[in-house]
Amino acid sequence: MTTLTIPRTSSATNYEGSPTAKYGSTQTLLYMSNQATKRRFAYVASAMPAILLNPNTEIQSAKLYFRNKDAWAGSNQVTATMLSGAWSAANLSWNVKPATTLLTASQTKVDAAANTLWELDVLAHLEAMQAGAPNRGWRLSTNSNTIRSIKNTGADAVALVVEYYVPPNKPTALSPADGQVVSLAKPSLKVTDVDPSLTAQVAIQVQMNSTNVWTAPTYDSGELPSTSSTVDLSTVVGSPTLSPGDTRWWRGRVKGTGNIWSPWSDGAEFQYQPLGTLAILVPDAPPNNEVTDPTPPIGWDPSFVQTAYRMFIVDPDLPPDSWVLYDTGLIAGAADTDAPDEGVITVVGKTYRTIVRSWDGYNRVSNGGVPEYVEASRDFTFELSAGVDPVTALAAVDLNPYPFVKLTWSRTTEPDMFQIVRDGVQIALVQAVDATIGGDDYEWVDSTAAPRQEHTWIVRAIVNGETSATNPDVTAEINPRGIWLCDPENDVYVTVITQDAQSMVLSESGETFTVLNAEYSVRTVSSLRGYTGSITGELFATELTGSLTGAQLRDMFLDVRDRYVGRQMTLTLADMALRVVPFNMTVSPTPHPGRDGDYRYVCSFDFIEVAA
Repeated sequence: MTTLTIPRTSSATNYEGSPTAKYGSTQTLLYMSNQATKRRFAYVASAMPAILLNPNTEIQSAKLYFRNKDAWAGSNQVTATMLSGAWSAANLSWNVKPATTLLTASQTKVDAAANTLWELDVLAHLEAMQAGAPNRGWRLSTNSNTIRSIKNTGADAVALVVEYYVPPNKPTALSPADGQVVSLAKPSLKVTDVDPSLTAQVAIQVQMNSTNVWTAPTYDSGELPSTSSTVDLSTVVGSPTLSPGDTRWWRGRVKGTGNIWSPWSDGAEFQYQPLGTLAILVPDAPPNNEVTDPTPPIGWDPSFVQTAYRMFIVDPDLPPDSWVLYDTGLIAGAADTDAPDEGVITVVGKTYRTIVRSWDGYNRVSNGGVPEYVEASRDFTFELSAGVDPVTALAAVDLNPYPFVKLTWSRTTEPDMFQIVRDGVQIALVQAVDATIGGDDYEWVDSTAAPRQEHTWIVRAIVNGETSATNPDVTAEINPRGIWLCDPENDVYVTVITQDAQSMVLSESGETFTVLNAEYSVRTVSSLRGYTGSITGELFATELTGSLTGAQLRDMFLDVRDRYVGRQMTLTLADMALRVVPFNMTVSPTPHPGRDGDYRYVCSFDFIEVAA
């Protein structure tokens, strides 16, 4: 409940004995008397806030307060009579005074001491103003023939004190609305929340109708005690059950503290159409849910005309907030098959899960916990096939001085693809035609393996979506010299020669907070990043660079800066192979003598590690 003290904004006195006299609006005392032919009236008015004149505002109490200046002997009655006519304090006289109404409020006190507080109950007057009566103020009169004076300055000035409850706002932004489609025969109906700074919601009411005319709604929930802005019709006894295709209008209102109802909302239209069904067709259901294709096709069958879909591959062993391995995003159209990219399904014997969401053509709204799409899922396991012949003669060749390893193998018949696995994880799917070097022989270069540590490679053959089992493996270690910045796709291989340790760090964005008198500090981290750093060294011809001269190495380095700005490359140093973006690439304009009359060039670049 809100209590509001409203000071008088206008006040004046008139006197029957001087019917034309004007006493002005700056009186510090107001006078009253009931002596015949010498009557005196006091007039006061207050500027009424619009909220009090709102018919929906629940006024609990309205009292006119004042204090008498001197002691009033005997029985004294003061009456406040509501004014209906306009008046001006500066022009008020006995002959020029406003008309009154029949609404009065009186209080009687016997032998009132000086400075006694009077309070006249004018609640009925404010209720009349809410109903449309004008706010003109009050005329104060007394039954005493003795002149009675009222204080009218500072804190003792006449004032109106009102206690009231604010009505909740008219609900807006209803859901469902604008012809949206719900998927439940007993949907949830939601209005905007009540502003808790004004009033707290204690109840809600909704109505439904076949039209937007509300003289006789077909359904009325009645008052539902609730602090929620949502009415779940499935929990309301007697609520209607809609049939497919039904179109309805609905509206709502809420009750706030003080049992005050908001105005009814505008009507909102919606339709009920049940969701269809969705079945996963591929992969098969258990126990035949094994796949041998590392990019297995996913197929589904909706019972409706699909307008869009979204397909996920997730790892069911991970928490749902981090289990997505692959996401197509929302794709418009009626397609009922898709497949994950290579590198998603990589672990033999592991169970994966596909989740498919399908949308129909309706403008659906999530409602009652039911989303606007149909969803189906299926678990499947990636396994190898004994029916596909493996490769033979797998070998690993160190391509020193380059920080690469070349895998070579044979197979008597050409498959569709080869799956390259390093340390148990797929790193590439290669078309067989791209790996052939003639006859039954194939090769592929791994340019991203970390140096100076052992790796084990497996090459699997894929034929008609099935992957070979019992595949050979090979283990090797790469030991390159120098620091390499490589982009094999563009035939760029830059080696930086240096004996110095390089500057690189793992960085993060965060802040440490130490609360006063706290036992521990708190570290808040917003992001963790990969390696960042700077590389400084020299470009010059060595046995590592083959026939390239120092000037050619310099030009290749600058070509990376000028032509491939922002391009991802592989940085190989120490025992790491990092996927990076180089920048701030500089070369000293003054070379130094190198071997055999060649030149060496001081160079540097910064880098940031990026996701592979």
